[in-house]
Amino acid sequence: MHLRLTDFGILTMTVVAITIWIAFMRSKLPEESNWPLVYWGFMIAYLGWSEDVFNPYVIYFGLLLALVLRFEFLARGPIKVLNILEYLAWAYVITAGLGFVLS
Repeated sequence: MHLRLTDFGILTMTVVAITIWIAFMRSKLPEESNWPLVYWGFMIAYLGWSEDVFNPYVIYFGLLLALVLRFEFLARGPIKVLNILEYLAWAYVITAGLGFVLS
């Protein structure tokens, strides 16, 4: 196991750090915040540069969850389920990113 200190490895570690920050801030921000949408938009742009680090379906699913949470028309119960699913998408980004950088 070695650390990838290439430009792309450092960019991936930055993505992991931003993911941890946005996941932490999601609990403090209201559901109507635009920051998760900006994050998932950045992740879709990152998919264009990536070396198959992340599964695109998980990233698109995270964007869909952020859109549904942003423009919510749901009761409290389904919103909690969607929040948990979004945190699972962030957990995937963190583990896959760290797995790539530390491989």
